[in-house]
Amino acid sequence: MARSRRALVTSGAGLERIGWVAEALAAAEADRPLPQPFTEQNGAAAFNRLLSDPEVPHTTVTLHLPARASGTRRVTDALQQAAAFPALIAPANDDPLAAAIDAVYNAAIAHGDDRDRFLAEAHSVLR
Repeated sequence: MARSRRALVTSGAGLERIGWVAEALAAAEADRPLPQPFTEQNGAAAFNRLLSDPEVPHTTVTLHLPARASGTRRVTDALQQAAAFPALIAPANDDPLAAAIDAVYNAAIAHGDDRDRFLAEAHSVLR
C-alpha cells in the first residue's frame, strides 16, 4: 500500500491532502479495510464523491497517445484526480499482481506526458 500512496503523492493530483481520501490511505497502510464509500460498488461511490467534492482540486494532464493505424496522434486531456484515484482502490484486488499493475498503471496515467519518468522511477524502486 505504501507504493499506492507514493503513486498518489507523486502524481501531483493532491488527493492525499483531502481528508476522506487521506483516511482511506491511512487505513490501507495500517492493513485495515478501506472505509465506505471505497468498498461500495467497487469504489464507484467514492469515485462519485471525488467528482462532486468541492475540496478536491481539478487539474488536467495532457496525454499524447500513440498514433493510430491512420497515422494520426491522439491528444486528450484527462482529469488528473480521476486518473490517479484508481491507484488507491487497486490494492483491494485479491490478486496481488493485478493490484500492483493497476496501481502503477493508473498512477502513470495521472502523470500525463511525464509518465515515462514516473515509470522509470517506479521500475528502480521495484527492483
